[in-house]
Amino acid sequence: MPMTDAAARQMAEGNWNLVWVTKQGLPAGGNLAAHYRTQLDILQRHGLRGIVGLGLWDLNDREKKSQLDATVDSLRTHPSLYAYSLKDEPNSSLFPDLARIRAYLKEKDPRHLVYVNLYPLTASNKQLGITGDQIPAYREYLRQFIKIVRPELLSYDHYHFGVRGDGLKYFLNLALMREAALEAGLPFMNIVQACSWTKNMRIPTGEELRWLTYTSLAYGAQGISHYVYGYRGHDGAMMNLADGSPTSLYYAAREWNKEFVAIAKQLQPLPSLAVRHAGMVPEGATPLEENAPFRLDPPLPTKDFPPRPAKLTDAEEAALFAEGGSHHSRVEGFVIGCFGKDNSPTHALVVNLDYRTYSGRGQPRQNEFLKPVVRAVVGPGQLEVFDAATSKWSPAGTDRIELHLPPGGGKLFRVK
Repeated sequence: MPMTDAAARQMAEGNWNLVWVTKQGLPAGGNLAAHYRTQLDILQRHGLRGIVGLGLWDLNDREKKSQLDATVDSLRTHPSLYAYSLKDEPNSSLFPDLARIRAYLKEKDPRHLVYVNLYPLTASNKQLGITGDQIPAYREYLRQFIKIVRPELLSYDHYHFGVRGDGLKYFLNLALMREAALEAGLPFMNIVQACSWTKNMRIPTGEELRWLTYTSLAYGAQGISHYVYGYRGHDGAMMNLADGSPTSLYYAAREWNKEFVAIAKQLQPLPSLAVRHAGMVPEGATPLEENAPFRLDPPLPTKDFPPRPAKLTDAEEAALFAEGGSHHSRVEGFVIGCFGKDNSPTHALVVNLDYRTYSGRGQPRQNEFLKPVVRAVVGPGQLEVFDAATSKWSPAGTDRIELHLPPGGGKLFRVK
């Protein structure tokens, strides 16, 4: 940062559609609005839109308020402006200030989103500004944010892949965010891990990134964001900062981005009605019922989600993950997200939760490949299957379709 034509071209070719526009690179004494507009002009040339990082402003300071007015007046008609960003991971004590700034910006520019990204479930009580046990405190944090700030989008970040294992709360956080979004009638976005920024966090593989993409969709996310595209002190990501070239993860994300948008467009008009897990059922998840409208045949045997290595408090659990993740096995099985109107599920996204390509010893999982279980999804009527690469539906002519899902991948079905 600041944005360049080369970076914008690379992002557009990688099927991103929304990127950051920040104050970074603004020379001392430079014009803030002009700095933003220059970057938005670059995005426009490449068919992208931008989230402008405004930050918090003191509306009682006449000089700063005047600068904010000039900045918004300069930007609000720009065709590549998508949103103004105010704050990343605010404490609840900041909600009234965020509400005032949001209301003021909506008066000045009612056409554009005012964006705030929230803490994940794993934040401490001190970070949230809420007392109580973890789940009730996080629900209260979300409730206060929605009531006070009145957002148009819910957004949070939850990073799952540690060096010593996967996190413990990923699906619980997804479930709580989905719950809050449905209750408020709002869309939500999941910011997912795409790099390592500490020795305790690993760089996700392409299959793990696909897993994050498809599990977000199954829980009803209408947006996905990657932390991070490229930034100093962060390994992996999408761009090699030394020369600006794409990383290997970029080429995986390029495909998953296209598939995410194609599937999200199909699901966007439909409420998320249910999310069910078959196989392992992690914390926060709901098991698949035998008589579910969309089910698996043969049914997947239930496997206990590996117990904790010991009885841990939430604080001890957080400390364990901070040291490089849990000792838990990966979650295995499937998740089925059901969508439809009037409480009638007509669409189902089935996701393979096993993202492994090879075993821990580096050998192919031959038993699973040589004698695979042929499993089908069965629906409440004749089914059609969606091709995310072409955005086309194809009839199956039957109420069951065999599943052939790649590691971490998924498939969208609907009743004809």
